[in-house]
Amino acid sequence: MNVTPKKNVYFPALLVFGWLILLAAIGCEKPDPQNGGNDIEESDTITYTDSNLTLQNTKWKLVGIFDAATDTLVMELEPKGCKNCYTIVFNDTEDTIALITVYYSLRGACEIDYETNTIHIISLIGIGGSDSYDGEMYLNLLGGLYNATKSFSLQANEFKWYYNDKNNYLRYKTYE
Repeated sequence: MNVTPKKNVYFPALLVFGWLILLAAIGCEKPDPQNGGNDIEESDTITYTDSNLTLQNTKWKLVGIFDAATDTLVMELEPKGCKNCYTIVFNDTEDTIALITVYYSLRGACEIDYETNTIHIISLIGIGGSDSYDGEMYLNLLGGLYNATKSFSLQANEFKWYYNDKNNYLRYKTYE
């Protein structure tokens, strides 16, 4: 009688689940009550001068989705107190980008043209599991930005990434 040990088919699923729990625990922190629940403080902002206003080596946190015609907030994404959720990081050479939702992390290559104020995301690769409702919506917006040239505006401490024929934009503030 030949007895072969049974393979544990649940091990890979448990491993992925463990990583997701770890990412959630690291990424979502309770808001600081001394800062009005907002994790971004004035001391965390980056000051630019007109001569060096670039996305190079910057980190951005989503403020919300805005209507471009009225410059009004349409939606803030939940969870609001999560320090690392809905962030973008441009590296020091500006050719790669990292994006984080609630439970999902994306990395990719991009081209930035400061003469036309456009960003073209060339590639995106993601890792993660099912995201929150707002996280899924954000992923869908980012999917629309992928492999398309989209306009942006950049001011000291503020980055606006336009979509929907420039009718809406994602507004970001700098963070550390």
